[in-house]
Amino acid sequence: MFRIVEKGKDLVDVFERLKRKIGLIIGLEGAYPLREPDEFEIFYKLGVRVLGLTWNVDNQYAASCMTSKDYGLTSLGEKLVEKALDRGVVIDLAHASRNTMRDVLSISEKPVIISHIALRKFNDSPRNIDDEIIELVKRNRGVLGVFFVPEFIRKEETSLKDIVEQILYIKENFGIDIIAIGSDFFGTDKLPKGLENIGKINDLANALLEKGIRRGEVEKIFYKNALRVFMENMKA
Repeated sequence: MFRIVEKGKDLVDVFERLKRKIGLIIGLEGAYPLREPDEFEIFYKLGVRVLGLTWNVDNQYAASCMTSKDYGLTSLGEKLVEKALDRGVVIDLAHASRNTMRDVLSISEKPVIISHIALRKFNDSPRNIDDEIIELVKRNRGVLGVFFVPEFIRKEETSLKDIVEQILYIKENFGIDIIAIGSDFFGTDKLPKGLENIGKINDLANALLEKGIRRGEVEKIFYKNALRVFMENMKA
């Protein structure tokens, strides 16, 4: 059984009362359908509660991670971000350029997400983020969804231990409260050895426990950190 999540009370229901229901939050990966910021109201009424500014292509609102000239967030983009935040919509900076991330994190008083991302420390890809962005997300009280797409995690063969390594790096240098899981299971046809499907997700939890991460911290990584961000953004 599924439940579309549109308000904070819907999240509370899913986690506290409707134990057998799965909550679904609708997101828009890229603001390309919007000719102007005011059109976002249509998507909001359709249930969109997460707004990603870009995919891998630039638009009138922001530069993407694959941009040839990183112009960051435009004035139209700033208007769109403010409109979405005012509606209680979570801003997603996955696929955004470095300057776009910096610009949004400088103006948003509410926590944002980078829903599926890897670290430049381990693979210097434009799709990944560096320590400065991680620090800005920490100050923003947002979360990073560590994802499982091998080509961005390491240049060689990737396994479950590489995901654990990225999580441990963030924890040791920036704390536990910004880490989430952003698997992107449906975004790739190749997954790390040991995490080939959702049925193996508990193996990741067990591997983290074996590395000394406490059970309460694993719960934060798996859902509580992300839940906090949605509860802080969404309308009651």
